[in-house]
Amino acid sequence: RVFVHESIIEEFVDRLVERTKKLRIGDPRDVNSDIGPMAHNDQFEKVLRYVDIGVKEGATLLHGGKRVNDLPEELREGYFLSPAIFTNCTDDMTICKQ
Repeated sequence: RVFVHESIIEEFVDRLVERTKKLRIGDPRDVNSDIGPMAHNDQFEKVLRYVDIGVKEGATLLHGGKRVNDLPEELREGYFLSPAIFTNCTDDMTICKQ
């Protein structure tokens, strides 16, 4: 969670999304990977539920929050999730309390 002054929010969010899109999701043993998989299916499903809750409670999902499918064959069974970026969140939202 990041608090950003309204005078720079647009530029900040644009840069955050741009940088997040450049993150390399893949095998955690590969030095070129920035993000590996979730440890197990229960955690993966829990994060997906929170993403869904965030959207249903009115937050704007700008990027990510979805299973990553464009991986090499040997990684497709893994619990890879793209990093989620939300805006328009309020303190009473579940995703802000977790």
